[in-house]
Amino acid sequence: MKRNKETRARSASDGLAHCSFSAQSPVACAPGYCLVVLAACLLLTACAKPGPAKIDDDDFEIPPKEAQSDFLDVGTQAGIKWLSFVPNAERDYPELFDGLDRDQRRRLRLAPLAPADQRVLLEFKLPPDNKIWPVEWYEVELAAVDHASGPEVQSSVAIATDDGRDPLDYAYAIAKARGGAAIDRDAPAGQAEKWCFTAAKGAYLYVYGAKRLSGKGASMIVVVEDRIERTPIKPADLGAVEALLKAINIKRELALEGSPKHKVSSSIEVLQKGTLHYPDGSLALPVGDGHAVRKIGGDSTVQVDGEGASPWLLLRRLAPTKAAGDIRVRVRNDPVFNRRLKDPSGRFSAGYDPGWNFPAVLWDYSGSGLEQYVLGVMVVGDELLTLEVVSTGLREGEARRKAKQAALELLAGAHTAPVGQRGRISTLIGWNVGTMGKE
Repeated sequence: MKRNKETRARSASDGLAHCSFSAQSPVACAPGYCLVVLAACLLLTACAKPGPAKIDDDDFEIPPKEAQSDFLDVGTQAGIKWLSFVPNAERDYPELFDGLDRDQRRRLRLAPLAPADQRVLLEFKLPPDNKIWPVEWYEVELAAVDHASGPEVQSSVAIATDDGRDPLDYAYAIAKARGGAAIDRDAPAGQAEKWCFTAAKGAYLYVYGAKRLSGKGASMIVVVEDRIERTPIKPADLGAVEALLKAINIKRELALEGSPKHKVSSSIEVLQKGTLHYPDGSLALPVGDGHAVRKIGGDSTVQVDGEGASPWLLLRRLAPTKAAGDIRVRVRNDPVFNRRLKDPSGRFSAGYDPGWNFPAVLWDYSGSGLEQYVLGVMVVGDELLTLEVVSTGLREGEARRKAKQAALELLAGAHTAPVGQRGRISTLIGWNVGTMGKE
């Protein structure tokens, strides 16, 4: 449920006990991830306890839940840039949840909403009686966790932009924004040597922890807040935050793998070696250490980064069409070409055969803000693919020219299996797409 200003709970400006925060207080870093446990008590007016969680099992979507803390606001005050979980992922990306029952689905969360090329599927390996709920807070979605032990402890899980800081700095900054004085205490048995928390008189105790989630192409910070309806802190409170952080991990890195229904079947390992397996043909690119290959989107697009550009190359299936006509009609109706045709400043060269190991026709293209841009159609076995050399991120003309030439050299060294028929696209040679076939 989206919070409004009237229902916004416990603003950080209401009732905070503002105390100094000791910079000398030691913090602990647990093996495998950094964890700092920080707690703050807040002077608040009494409020009614939330009712018990109820799930309608006949409803496919997991309903949103009201947030019980101003967690994200306090983090923003502390200078943290929050990312959002993807709202309605179960509805908008059903292929990610194929074959899973409701309980299994609710333990998976898609993130971040943006940028999409960093998107991962997170798995929450929680005890069976714990439940995860989406919570929308001013267009940023976090997750709430209901514990089987009851409503005394309420957990919120959010993700933040990884700016390179130690994860413990995130939790430390939020606790400091809550207000309170840092106090050192001997660690409970079996935990780190020291732990640090903030203490003040109040109705709630807040415990914070954070860790970095890193994949092959994605990195983000997971931050946990436990709001505990009592004081003082207990050793079990620290262990609960640690256990929740340990339970959250990357299950699939969609930014590299694409959706389960992606038309490229190559595994991440095979794809990163430059081999693209489409249903009716394979393409092997001679990529090097400076290149990165990934699936993007939910259909057939493959992105190659390199030469300082991201994306550098884009490959995808040529869109089919039911319109009457030869291959030129299909090219004009393809979204990639059609988008360029709509630019009134766009200019295409005549199509030419680059003489590669497999059939292809290329067009040099220039348009609004685009130089050294190449579009093409390639025959890969029984597949027709579109090619874009885009060199995004390179602004200088010379750098773009070098990137364009390097892309063409990469493709010149590629091979397909099986080799397609050159005659399938021969009518495109000498044809200027921009004239719409009227030349």
